[in-house]
Amino acid sequence: MAFVILTFLLVAIVISICLTAYRDALESATGQELALAPPQIEEKRTYKPAMHAQVLSKGHRGCIGTIESSNGIIYSWSRIPYRSHKGATRVLNRELAQAVEIGKRGPLFDETGKIVGGEVIATFAVDEGPSYISAKVLWTRGADFGDVASSSIKNILTYLEDHQR
Repeated sequence: MAFVILTFLLVAIVISICLTAYRDALESATGQELALAPPQIEEKRTYKPAMHAQVLSKGHRGCIGTIESSNGIIYSWSRIPYRSHKGATRVLNRELAQAVEIGKRGPLFDETGKIVGGEVIATFAVDEGPSYISAKVLWTRGADFGDVASSSIKNILTYLEDHQR
């Protein structure tokens, strides 16, 4: 009986050594580390409102607020409806005149594929202090003007990816 147990242990050790050598050879050949543990599933980010208020801006009622993502990023946002698309576009252009750099620019479509506005990602000068805005996505949709701002382009791109508008 002891001989059977010893044989079994010896076979298990040999198999373990062979599998380790095989894994090392594969890692060396592919240049990638092979994980023995199951892959971690990335949890979907969530966003929760932190503050919301109604405002009056030059005779136009609108909303402003902040959102916090589940990974701790803070976003500020605003949305102001104007009387016409022309009014919303004028505000967009006034904001863009203050941008340091204008990045991606493109149209916004409705569910039927019709162009209903435009979207721009831009960076802005940062004043002293960590809480000042440095990147925004600004858009018009019909007569509405809106924006979402955060501390970096990366944060804005993550927000847009999560909100596939």
